[in-house]
Formats: sequence, structure tokens, C-alpha cells
Amino acid sequence: MARGSLARAERANEKGGAFFLLLAAALTAILFWQPEKAPEPVGRDGYLVSAGAPTLTGVDTVISRQTLLQGTLLSVSPEHPLPADFPAPNTRAVRAMVGSYLPAQEGVALWRDAVYALCEMQAVRPLEEGVTLCRGAVSAAQQEAWQREAFARYLSVYPLSEALQSAQAAVPGAGESEHRTGYAIDLTMTGALNLSQADPLLRNDTGAWLAENMWQYGWVRRYGPGSKAEGGCENVHLRYVGKVHAAAMHALSLDLEEYLDFLHLQGAVTLCRDGEAWACLYALPCDDDLTVSLPAETEYQASLDNRGYAILAVAANGRF
Repeated sequence: MARGSLARAERANEKGGAFFLLLAAALTAILFWQPEKAPEPVGRDGYLVSAGAPTLTGVDTVISRQTLLQGTLLSVSPEHPLPADFPAPNTRAVRAMVGSYLPAQEGVALWRDAVYALCEMQAVRPLEEGVTLCRGAVSAAQQEAWQREAFARYLSVYPLSEALQSAQAAVPGAGESEHRTGYAIDLTMTGALNLSQADPLLRNDTGAWLAENMWQYGWVRRYGPGSKAEGGCENVHLRYVGKVHAAAMHALSLDLEEYLDFLHLQGAVTLCRDGEAWACLYALPCDDDLTVSLPAETEYQASLDNRGYAILAVAANGRF
């Protein structure tokens, strides 16, 4: 056989062998493939989160970016600063709304829904018995002023570069503090305190009650005890996310970032309450206006998460 013919025959054999190897691998994959199992439902205290939710159908609804930026789920940190077009929150001074009904310091302001949620808790467990609301919404100018003050204090003790780093660690920049959203509140624990308790929230009975029950009113502990993100101070930092998301986070035992990661991964989940579907939660890639099909006359809540998604909660039976 000529040398060229022999070479062509060898190449043909090699191609044929490779083809049969690929075919065998494909058949093996088909024979032994098993569909990926959906995660098991997770829950506690009467709430259960399960993977999947109905496909959204109905009337096309446009939710503007500005509306989404006023939602309750923005993740705000040095890694995820607020966008340049973040609108000033429509907050109200707590004392102007409810007088002395809540133990708020002068000037503390929050979104109206967050104040009403605090009032719900106050009716069940008086917060003035051990808690003072000491910081709510702040402006960019206030945040920058506090950071300059912190820098001046550290500069009297440390070299320039170290003072700057310490000030930035102690006081977030103007776009890095979730107090800018109007949904965050700091608490000072007051009265007789058990100082042997490392977690400042648990140093009195009111704080312990909040730790166990505030999720039912839409509030969550934003950072774990001792977290550097909480500023390294004795104040406790809480965040209003609304009752639906607080219940889901409680059922899953997740903090805000973990909850958002979970929704991104799942895409859609159903939150059940006492055995019945209560809300369908969707994570939809979005950085601008959101156009979505929604059932007519059905309640929904929507928020950007500042991480490339809009989080949409739709009432399973029309109303939350």
C-alpha cells in the first residue's frame, strides 16, 4: 500500500475510534443520568420555603427603576455601594408620626411602613423597657460628616494612612451605609443590663424578646453579634425588610446576603404559611425598569437588591 494511502487509513481508524468512544460516553451518561433533585423544603415556626413557583402571567406591568430602588432589599456595603441615581428616601420623623409612643431620640426618621411595624411591636412588648431608637435614616452629607469626625479623632492618635483606614472601617462612606435607605435603625440597650452577655441585644429582656420575635413584624438582625460591620459599638443594627421576606429569612435561617444568594440560585420559590401558599418569590435579572406579567388585582412587592436582580414577591392568593 502506498505511504499516503496508509496514512489516510490510519487517520480514518483514529476518527472512527474516537467516534465510538464519544458514543459510548454519551450512552453511559444517558443510562446513568438522574435528574437533579430540587432542594427539600425548609422551614420553622409555621413557615415553609420550597423550590419553584408558578410562571408569572397576566397583565404586563412596568415597575420603574426609581420605585425598585425604594424597595426594602437593597444590599449596601463597601462591595455594593448605592448607585449614583439612588433617590432620597421618603422618610418621616418618628416623633412627628407617633409622638412619644416609641422611645426614639429626636431626629430619628424611617419609612412609614417601618415605623408602623415598630408600633405593632410596641403594642405587644413595650420597647421603652430597655430600648432606645438612636439612629435611623441619614443623608449622604451626614454620613460624610461623621466619617470626617472619625478621621479627625483617629488622626490625633495614628499616622495619616492608618487614621484614614480606621475611620473608613468605623464609619462607612456616604454610599456604603444602609442607613441611607431609610429602612435601618440602631438600638441602644438601656436600663438594667446583663453585661456578662456578649451579645448586646440579649443584655435585657426586651432585647431577648426582639431577637426571638421581631421577624414577625418585618424586622431582622442585620449583622451577627460582634460583627465588624455593626461598627464595633454597643448599638444593635436592625433592618426592615417587610413581613414576607423576614418570614422567609427566618424560615431559612439566612441573613440578607445569604437570602439574596439563595433567591438568585433558585430563581423562584414559594413561601407557605400554616400549610398554605402565602407568597411566591422571584429573582429576576434587572438593572433598570422591570416589565413583568402579574395577575390582575394581586398585591406584590418589588425591590432591586443592588446586586443585579429585582426581587419580586407576589401574593399567592391575591393579598398578603
